[in-house]
Amino acid sequence: MARKKAKKKEIKTKNVVIDITQLSVENDKYVGDLARFIEEKVIDLKIQREGNKLLLTVPEDFSRRNIRNYIRRFLYLTRLYEAYRPIALQESEKGYQIHRRPFVE
Repeated sequence: MARKKAKKKEIKTKNVVIDITQLSVENDKYVGDLARFIEEKVIDLKIQREGNKLLLTVPEDFSRRNIRNYIRRFLYLTRLYEAYRPIALQESEKGYQIHRRPFVE
């Protein structure tokens, strides 16, 4: 008797936007490195780049706070932590913007 194949459950997803405008001005290489870094950390992730934004498709139960921590970790590892920080976008956009830190003399 042949076994029936198990059907894969469809995973509910949500979109998270990362605005990388200010980071890509300094060096476009950092954008590719950030996408690769987050892709290694998150399971079931799809990344698309649309201009100056990264569009992440993650599982519904994945916390946006984790994405913020991954961005902060990437900035720390690439020694950009003193120059940039992740800031939450408006609630309707659901994502983060990598923003340059203000410089005070």
